[in-house]
Amino acid sequence: DLQADYRDNLITAKNCADNLLRLINDILDISKLEAGKYKIKEEICDIKAAIEETVAAQVPAADNKAISLDLNFGNNIPKLVRADGQRIQQVLNCLLSNAIKFTSEGGVRVKIAALDDTNDTVKLRIAVADTGIGISEANMTKLFIRFSQVDGSDTRKYGGSGLGLVISKQITELMNGTITVQSKEGIGSTFIAEIPLKVVKAAEIDEKQNEEKESPAVFSITNNGKNARILVAEDEPVNQQVIGKLLGMAGFSYDIAENGEKAIELFKQKTYDAALFDVQMPVMDGIAATQEIRKLEQRDHKKRLPIIAVTARAMFGDKERIIENQLDDYIAKPYNLNTVVDTLNKYIEK
Repeated sequence: DLQADYRDNLITAKNCADNLLRLINDILDISKLEAGKYKIKEEICDIKAAIEETVAAQVPAADNKAISLDLNFGNNIPKLVRADGQRIQQVLNCLLSNAIKFTSEGGVRVKIAALDDTNDTVKLRIAVADTGIGISEANMTKLFIRFSQVDGSDTRKYGGSGLGLVISKQITELMNGTITVQSKEGIGSTFIAEIPLKVVKAAEIDEKQNEEKESPAVFSITNNGKNARILVAEDEPVNQQVIGKLLGMAGFSYDIAENGEKAIELFKQKTYDAALFDVQMPVMDGIAATQEIRKLEQRDHKKRLPIIAVTARAMFGDKERIIENQLDDYIAKPYNLNTVVDTLNKYIEK
């Protein structure tokens, strides 16, 4: 029926968009890595929870192929470590995605172990083993070469950009770790990442817990006891719906203008805590609107409004260009809930 056709078309469109977004993110990551601008952030991280979350996200993909997906933790895995949890998740997600993609029977097993355990450090060992197609010795050398696949037929059958393992290897090395592989063609593969981590001591855990008690939840952002109000300038109707839903989910009040001129009119009428301005819009773009608002602030002695640029082409140099044009920050499309909330959090007064 018609509704089923619409649903199938939406699923296809979403899959295409997701694949394109993954490719763009891979290209941006490899560009940052090669330019030496990829940053590793050491923060207190619940490593077991991060791993469990990553594996859980891959369960639907394994279920769709009717293969098993198991996770096993060894002894002495610390709960909290100092690490870049997001990057560890990125590496594990790549290894899991590949394992599931190349496995049609049997399953994938993830084993987590703590090696060289001391009071202060531990080497985290992540082993992802599959019963998939395996890799021949001749093709092992291609694994960590960018845009490379084990052979042309696999590229057509399994897809992929040929960047995931390259990025994962370089990220792991930035964390002073290693990635190795053991494989037999027709039997399966095991990818092993070993990453040294600093164990968080009891005193640091108590400090973190106290901070968590004092800090507001991400989605209950307030400003002087009232909900923060966001001014949005976005011309695309679909994007207007998306950003409206995201801001609503995060507990914000908001007004949406379809171009820079209308955003300025709203700015004159109401008080806002922050703004999200699309860089490219008809009538008046986000940069021109920002410059006009800065003039009004200076003329009327108004408090500076934090304005965050929204761009579909976040590349090197954009940050500098945005600051030069009196915006405060930028985020890249497509809109992502965590990115939107985290960025607004930096500028909204608690």
